[in-house]
Amino acid sequence: MDYSKLSKKELIDLVKEKVQITGPASAYDYLKEMKIDYSQENFIIFALNGINEILAHKVLFKGGVDYCQVDAKIIFKYLLSQKNVSGFITAHNHPSGKCTPSPEDLKIFKKLKSGGDILSLQLIDNLIFTEIKFYSAQEHIF
Repeated sequence: MDYSKLSKKELIDLVKEKVQITGPASAYDYLKEMKIDYSQENFIIFALNGINEILAHKVLFKGGVDYCQVDAKIIFKYLLSQKNVSGFITAHNHPSGKCTPSPEDLKIFKKLKSGGDILSLQLIDNLIFTEIKFYSAQEHIF
């Protein structure tokens, strides 16, 4: 391969080691490293390849202290814009400190699972987290 023709970003991406998500705890560990404002809800998406390595991640939506508007169209648009995406994880924090899913959380979980199935994008997990604990839909719902 002729490395001289690659951009700086492409070179950095080549040497960057990809993080593999091996389960809910490893996803939570990755989330804890992110700098977010825990006083408001943040909805985060992780695009994963076929062996659950993180290809990209982004805070897609921010909300208030007890609610965050989530648009599935924007989520799937983001995922489909990533190269080699096979699956995804969504996560959002609860500023209240409680990790129990609300009825709205359960509704979006099911909507994203169905949409992912249609697009052949596997929803690996939905996490609700705080600075000290997390809830995994994979462990409780899927």
